[in-house]
Amino acid sequence: MLARAALVTAVACSLGLARAGHAVHVASLDPLADWRLRRLVIEGTQHVGARELRSAIATRARPWFALWRPWPPFDPLVFAADLERIATLYRRRGYYRAAIAHELAVDSDSRLVSATIRIEEHDPVRVASVTIERPPPDDSPCAAAVSTVSIPVTVGAIFTEAEYERGRLALLGACREAGHARARVEKGAVVDPLEGTAQVRYRVLPGPTCRFGKTVVDGLTSLASEVVLREVAWAPGAPFDPRLLDETRKRLLGLRLFRSVRLDEDGGEAPQVDVRIVVLEGPSREVRLGAGYETGEGPRGIASWRDYNFLGEARQLGVTARGSASRRTLAADFLQPHWPSPQSRLRLVFLQEQQAEDSYSLLLSRLAPRVEWDLTPRVSAFVFYRAELDLLTDVPGAVRRALPGGAPANTVLSGLGIGLDWNGTDSLVDPSRGWAGRLAIEPVGGLLGGETSFVRAVADFRAYVPLPARIVAATRWRVGTAEPYGDTPVVPLWERFYAGGADSVRGYARRRVGPLAADDPIGGQSLLELSAELRRPVTDRIGMAVFIDGGQVTRRSRSYEWSAMQWGTGTGLRLTTPVGPVRADLGFPLERRGDDTAWQVYLSIGQSF
Repeated sequence: MLARAALVTAVACSLGLARAGHAVHVASLDPLADWRLRRLVIEGTQHVGARELRSAIATRARPWFALWRPWPPFDPLVFAADLERIATLYRRRGYYRAAIAHELAVDSDSRLVSATIRIEEHDPVRVASVTIERPPPDDSPCAAAVSTVSIPVTVGAIFTEAEYERGRLALLGACREAGHARARVEKGAVVDPLEGTAQVRYRVLPGPTCRFGKTVVDGLTSLASEVVLREVAWAPGAPFDPRLLDETRKRLLGLRLFRSVRLDEDGGEAPQVDVRIVVLEGPSREVRLGAGYETGEGPRGIASWRDYNFLGEARQLGVTARGSASRRTLAADFLQPHWPSPQSRLRLVFLQEQQAEDSYSLLLSRLAPRVEWDLTPRVSAFVFYRAELDLLTDVPGAVRRALPGGAPANTVLSGLGIGLDWNGTDSLVDPSRGWAGRLAIEPVGGLLGGETSFVRAVADFRAYVPLPARIVAATRWRVGTAEPYGDTPVVPLWERFYAGGADSVRGYARRRVGPLAADDPIGGQSLLELSAELRRPVTDRIGMAVFIDGGQVTRRSRSYEWSAMQWGTGTGLRLTTPVGPVRADLGFPLERRGDDTAWQVYLSIGQSF
């Protein structure tokens, strides 16, 4: 009787008819039955997060909050493959002895399965030795580069496949940057899971020292090949450098004329490297629309049109309209690439703007030519001139009394400026590491003509540091000063520094940081802004941030008083979109004055810095 009962139980399990709540092995479930997953629990994780494991497997449970959704399907074959995926993931992380067990609680009536995965990680495999077979002779460029490169695989560290491969790529990259385009790096490892050791070996095969050969272009349909070839960062016969390939691709994508750009090296062994540039053309014209919101200012919008191949040869022409309660702008700009030299470009900007600030109303017309030079792939210099007509009205009496001579009705302005831009970040849109900065100096008036004279200098620095738990620490420093000279008693009202708002000191309304006259901002001749922000993604598309901003504006030039700093803090959400992150911030002022509200909401596209 007992044997018969055991046989019946075994048959029932093999047919997937286990009693409700009975724990079974995945192999006992009928793969053709309609099983549903009630919940999925992962236990025992320490060095690999449960979130990462869940993203690596195909079996997914219903989110706890989605009570309206049906229970998702549970496929025993997929689940069995998921167990192997977890074991593979642990091996790649160096945990070769990790034991993966599971338990399935099955309700045969409802066909619901509750799955539990139990992991015993055990000790990882660690690197016991690292051997790099360098190429002879020892004085070759590749040998010298290999001897100085630092690889992530070190004795005593956990042996992971990612670091193992990064070590190979680091050695290969060092050889290629030394001019060895045909270099190869072989890797090998002897792993002993029982002893918990790995012996790692790399062998560097440099090949010949190479130079660039012919460059050809494929994929063009309407553009001339010269548009592509003049962006090439090397000359025929120049020493091979893979960084020039990256710079060329960056330049071509910057033209905004191509959907994709690929640079292929020929597959031979000769010291001459021919390069084929394969492009896929995209539309040359685009229309963009954008919107934002700020508590103190209300909604704002932007609309723009741009032709990236105006009159051919990658010239650009654009028109942009912006509007908000305080500012309405219409601007047209023209870009002539590779003028007056192959490394420079000319911009012409014409702008018409109406400003309706609390302290004044202004109508300005501006013409501003600008020449930019690329000094290095990350550093550029610029020089610009601006001729401007400013018509000032609606200045309150308290503001005029606070700034004698600072509110002329009609002014012609003439300024010539120079500056330097540098960008060492990993992204222009949403950076997560590196640093960037700008320095600009602009003398206005004096020998340049015009009806007001002052000198303005502004420095801006931003840094981004990745931290554990996928957090990015972002900081910004902005310092400015303006000094009137000649017959100009103070810097004019509309040319002064202001702070506060979405891209300045959050928590305050626009221009509400700094000196006031009868609760109207009058700006200053010195500016100091500091910001710190912690950003962390929550999902692939949604992120969160906390921030603290501080700023001060003083009436005197070159005056920076820490006691005058006004601080704001808050939190925000970030939504990743094809055009960049959409930002929603809620800020709180720590030092309210006058009509300052208790909080401010900001909605815009792009990070604050």
